[in-house]
Amino acid sequence: MLVFFLIGFSGVNHSLGQPCHVIKLDSLHQRIRELSYTDLDSARILLNRTKELLEQNTELQMHNTWFFQFEDQDIACLIPLLRQLQLTALVAENSQNFSEALKAYFEYLQTCEAFLKDVGLNNPSLMKEKAIALASIAGIYLDLNDFDQALHYFSLSNKIFHSNEGLRNSLAVNYSNMAALYEKKNDVDSALIYYDMAIETSFSLQDSSLLALNYGNKAITLMNSNQLPQAQFELENAIKITEGLANYPSLAYKYGNFGYLKFLMGDFNSAESFYLKGLELAEEYNMRNLKKDQLLNLSILYDTLGKPQRALDLYQEYVSLKDKIFNDDNIREQSRIEANYIFEKKQEEERLQQEKEKLQMAEKAHQQKLTFYFLLVVLVFLIALFIVFYRSQKLKAQKKEIESENKRLEIQYRLLRSQMNPHFLFNALNTINSYIMKEENLKASRALQKFSKLVRKLLNQSTKSQILLSEELEMVEQYIEIENMRFQKQFEYEIKVLGNLDSENLVIPGMIIQPFAENAILHGLMPSSEKGWLEIKVEPISDEKVLLITITDNGVGRKNKDKKSSDSHISLSTELITERLDLLRSSKGSLNIIDLKIGTKVELLVPFNEEF
Repeated sequence: MLVFFLIGFSGVNHSLGQPCHVIKLDSLHQRIRELSYTDLDSARILLNRTKELLEQNTELQMHNTWFFQFEDQDIACLIPLLRQLQLTALVAENSQNFSEALKAYFEYLQTCEAFLKDVGLNNPSLMKEKAIALASIAGIYLDLNDFDQALHYFSLSNKIFHSNEGLRNSLAVNYSNMAALYEKKNDVDSALIYYDMAIETSFSLQDSSLLALNYGNKAITLMNSNQLPQAQFELENAIKITEGLANYPSLAYKYGNFGYLKFLMGDFNSAESFYLKGLELAEEYNMRNLKKDQLLNLSILYDTLGKPQRALDLYQEYVSLKDKIFNDDNIREQSRIEANYIFEKKQEEERLQQEKEKLQMAEKAHQQKLTFYFLLVVLVFLIALFIVFYRSQKLKAQKKEIESENKRLEIQYRLLRSQMNPHFLFNALNTINSYIMKEENLKASRALQKFSKLVRKLLNQSTKSQILLSEELEMVEQYIEIENMRFQKQFEYEIKVLGNLDSENLVIPGMIIQPFAENAILHGLMPSSEKGWLEIKVEPISDEKVLLITITDNGVGRKNKDKKSSDSHISLSTELITERLDLLRSSKGSLNIIDLKIGTKVELLVPFNEEF
């Protein structure tokens, strides 16, 4: 998402329209912009209010397309209309409604072009509005990964920004966004070129905030491409400038990034120092998500340094904070829904009161139509009762959906916690540590990369109800590879996708395969003295939108294991997966565990949807 400073206008020419509306809208539009990043419901309400104020300004002659007739080419009176369109698009964009945002931005662009045609193509204020519209459209296409369209509209906006000296700040932001685009395309060289252009432009403008931002973004790109010395140079510049600006929240992120860079470079003492600096600022400024990340980074660092107790303490603190953030988010969401319900109810009451007042005024003016108005009041009252009843039923259904969603989130979170248990984490970290102690740096690096990717995927999946089949299988494969490294290649595995399935287009419930793969490895293959074999197979069932997922191993099987340990492990996975399948509200989901002559076979019937 792109960020531009909105244009502020003062000293409005009052020759047109009702000047009180124009003056009032300037502050209201600024408030809508602020709320669009913090309180979308309030932003939408205020946006509707400003639309009503614009419609009351009869001299502006507003129509459905937002075009109007005006005299004397009064540009100042055009700005509220353009700002209304821009903020409509921004609210939709921040709501992740990209199709509506794109539609609104194009309307914003077309309106700018229509005005430019009327007042002259060289008007600087309207040209700036047009450039912002083009850059905003490019940003939406970037979010949608349509890189060709994004580049096209970035190029168009750059021409305008470049031609006007007063717009070079926006040009620097555009260069930075284009760098992000090329980084998404894995074209690191092009991304670095555009970051350098953004840095050069920011430096020429002596804009320290933009300069620090671009130094920091370039450093992260260099880190991701393993160009660590160059990344250190850029990040040191970013930190130096940010310290001079006394922008401590931004500095907290940069300290954390620098700590991670030092960790990658093997300078663990410096990594610890900068992690702690970032943690201190995160605590001071109540940046809970950053604090959570720093606690996890420090836990991994201390485990690497051979301080398992300190690592465990920090990891437990990380889990506790993560749980609190998760619960607080749920509470805020419930409060938002309740507040929205109260507001809608109040709106309905006000609407009914307004209708009643209109009827009373009409009765005084037209006594001869008393019977007609009486019937109208009855009709309106019945309609109101129906609306109240309908809303009541709708809110009850929403409440049931919320309860079901909370239950699903609880089950999904319990499943994540059962997967991410300290036993697995510390075994994996100790495996990495053993490679380091043996100076097998390449193996350690590969293991650490696989482990970090797996942790990231598991955490990402914990917030999603459904994910792509390809992502689910990739996460499972990463988990199996880590376990296989830990157990010195004691078993082989194969993952098959049959029936011409398009795994990049099918979505299924997340984290539904890994518990059974884990059970097969730890409780089937590892206790066996024979060479292990694990097979995961995915295939469609006839024409129904159901997948048959089988997990088969040649391990010792349940009948040859200690009953207590085997059953407890199976019961946990079985209970959680069964509950999740029940929440799908479909008779097509099922779970079946089969004892083979050698090994165990798990069969899952899982409904799927097509993403496109």
